[in-house]
Amino acid sequence: GLNHFSAALSSGALRSLTYLHLASNQIGRAGAEEIEKVLEKNISLLELNLADNWLKIMGAKAIGRAVSRNPPLRRLSLRRNLIFDKGCDYLGEALRTNTHLRRLNLAANGIIGCDKLVASMNASALTALDLGHNERNATHNSALAADLAAALVSNAALRELHLGHMWVGPEGAAAFAAPLAANHSGLEVLHLGMVGPGPDGAVALGGALKANRRLRTLRMATHHQGFFEVGAIGVAALEEGLAENDHLTMLQLGLERPYSKHPLDAIAIEASLSKIHDHLEHNRHHERRRQYDDHTAATGAPNRHHDHHRAPMDHFACDARTGTCEAMDASEKWARARAANLHDRDDDDAVSGVWVPKGGRL
Repeated sequence: GLNHFSAALSSGALRSLTYLHLASNQIGRAGAEEIEKVLEKNISLLELNLADNWLKIMGAKAIGRAVSRNPPLRRLSLRRNLIFDKGCDYLGEALRTNTHLRRLNLAANGIIGCDKLVASMNASALTALDLGHNERNATHNSALAADLAAALVSNAALRELHLGHMWVGPEGAAAFAAPLAANHSGLEVLHLGMVGPGPDGAVALGGALKANRRLRTLRMATHHQGFFEVGAIGVAALEEGLAENDHLTMLQLGLERPYSKHPLDAIAIEASLSKIHDHLEHNRHHERRRQYDDHTAATGAPNRHHDHHRAPMDHFACDARTGTCEAMDASEKWARARAANLHDRDDDDAVSGVWVPKGGRL
């Protein structure tokens, strides 16, 4: 089956195909080698999903060879393929000569370290990288996180970095503080997984938020344990950072009531969360205003203060993924925002400006 399909793609029978989804088909190494042939000859394919296919290391090597030839491919998912560190290195080496690939998903592959991927970051054109759900080892995850944080200093392209469901730890979280505070990178979405034990990682990130002017989404702690371990001090530090930051529009903490076994800590955390909610609402309002003004300026529409027939700014929504803006009534806007907030949180496309109920998940 796959051989015939590969032949059809390579021969031009499906020349206009731009998206190929072969997830969960157990194509293995042999299938990966057929896909390599496809990518060598097909010039229209922009998105390829090979998740959960048992490619393993040698399959990753075949895909790496294809990527190194710089096909027009923009999105590639190799999630859950048991490629481990060696397979990750093959992909990292390929990125040195690739200028087209923008989004790469290597989640859930048993990766502990990936030196060649990290080394390629300064020349890579990637805008989104997902390494989440990999080895949950506190020491190894912290080291990988620190290496990636250091690479951000010389990387101007990356906009999203996902390390969800990994034990990044306080050292790994703190490593991101310096590049974020210095605004060295253009990172807009950062998912760090667990940043405990202790408040040190959260305190460092809180300090970085005071100076950062680019990050839009920060997600930490995928379940309540990570939230408990940063404690009242860590949450207070994040609130203090947000008080001086008008760009972050989403802060997700793994929280679950009761917030702490200690009553005084629980009260302090509740107070900080209330302030965080207010800061985020203010920032979302600020972002909507910027999007509204940019849109009206680009379209040549009259200033809203002189056009009483235009929708009020608060009922004007922009989709950051498509670049489109539209007016809508309050009920429709609320419904869309709630739908976005309930979207699968492991999705690559993080949504900014989602509606968050007070007292709910941030």
